[in-house]
Amino acid sequence: MPRLFFFGLLLSLGFTLSLAEDTPASAPTSASSSTPPAPSATPEAYVTLVNDGRSHLSLARYDAAYAAFTRAIRLQPDTPDAYRGRGECRFKETDYQGALSDLDRAITLSPDFGPAYALRADIRQKLNDTDGAKSDRADALRLSPPTAASLHAEALKLAKTGDRTGALRLLEQALQLDPAYADAYYDRARIGAATRTIAATLEDYDTAIRLDPSKVHYYSLRGYARITDSYIDGALADATKILELSPRYAGAYHLRGRALHEIADYEGCVTAYTKCLEISPRYVSALANRGNSHNWLKHYDAAIADTTQAIEISPRFSYAYRTRAYSYAQLGRDAEALADYNKCLELAPRDTSALESRAKLYRKLGNPTAADADTQKLQELRAPAAVPAN
Repeated sequence: MPRLFFFGLLLSLGFTLSLAEDTPASAPTSASSSTPPAPSATPEAYVTLVNDGRSHLSLARYDAAYAAFTRAIRLQPDTPDAYRGRGECRFKETDYQGALSDLDRAITLSPDFGPAYALRADIRQKLNDTDGAKSDRADALRLSPPTAASLHAEALKLAKTGDRTGALRLLEQALQLDPAYADAYYDRARIGAATRTIAATLEDYDTAIRLDPSKVHYYSLRGYARITDSYIDGALADATKILELSPRYAGAYHLRGRALHEIADYEGCVTAYTKCLEISPRYVSALANRGNSHNWLKHYDAAIADTTQAIEISPRFSYAYRTRAYSYAQLGRDAEALADYNKCLELAPRDTSALESRAKLYRKLGNPTAADADTQKLQELRAPAAVPAN
């Protein structure tokens, strides 16, 4: 609902606030150099300027939005909405300190302005003030009665910071408010995949699809979860359903390739990944996976071509180096294989497959010391975690 501020007019602005004066040094050039004179000080003029700022913000016209909000602040300097809007402009332009200043001013003017706390939390997160962000989020929830949508949005923000436990807690609350919220089931499955059972994950994907069967990404992640659960026919069915909904969805062919790999249909894998790449030529995991399928088929030159292209697109993609290293090793190009295993392990030091393969290559090359070192590291990585004493 709109918020009643100055002169009894309602404005609901989804933005961030700053304290600064009319034309700070950090403001966008057009706003600071060409801000027109303030109009007559009427409530209608203020509302018009704030609404203009909102409109410009929605279109990512940050200079124009900044100018409108600054004029509104000049007109009515003791109302929080325009500070919040101008702070949003600064936030979008990565002027986090300026944005924080505007949010501080908005909250000083209206300490119960719940949405301002939520936006200041985002800014503080960008400034690595984790405790401040957490406190602001708590105040936002306290001051603004949460909805399923707002809880869902906050959960996604927490997940981006790595706080999966907090994100899952908010998703549980969202589903208590709205048990038919499909996106909340989908994101609970996605965010909690590493800590929840595969059965719970699949149940959430199933529920999301039942509630909204039109979203292709629901089927996509359920397909990969089904591969994890060894339900290959189900994964292939999800890939087919995606293509019914969106025939040019490259990820559906990637999913099909991954599923076919599990049943050793490597020719089918190559066909699926090739179709994926026809739609999306820079799909690096499809390139690397097709290279791996070529390895299984002993088409080593084709594998090298695919993985080299993947590396050119994404030079830090460790799996592509490991896959190409295997191809080189099979062709007796041991120096190149060793170089790729080294690069893979530089990027992914805990890659046990690369360590095991490099150890074998070192033994072949007559370097038992290096081979033993890799074997020792491999044993350490594969050892079960110690159970803490009571």
